[in-house]
Amino acid sequence: MDRLPDFESYRADALARGYDEVLERRWAPGKVTSTHSHPFEVAAVLVQGEMFFSAQRQVKDGAI
Repeated sequence: MDRLPDFESYRADALARGYDEVLERRWAPGKVTSTHSHPFEVAAVLVQGEMFFSAQRQVKDGAI
């Protein structure tokens, strides 16, 4: 498995690719967010735990 870059390296690369901001999010186990959308492209890197989300009405999952 390839090593993930540290956050600052990931942030610098994303900003260089045109993203306006790069955030780090940490949620407690079992966190549920309301259904929402973004008027912009979103990219995410999961580095610990498990996440389920839907994109274009299809459920996606990820786990580490």
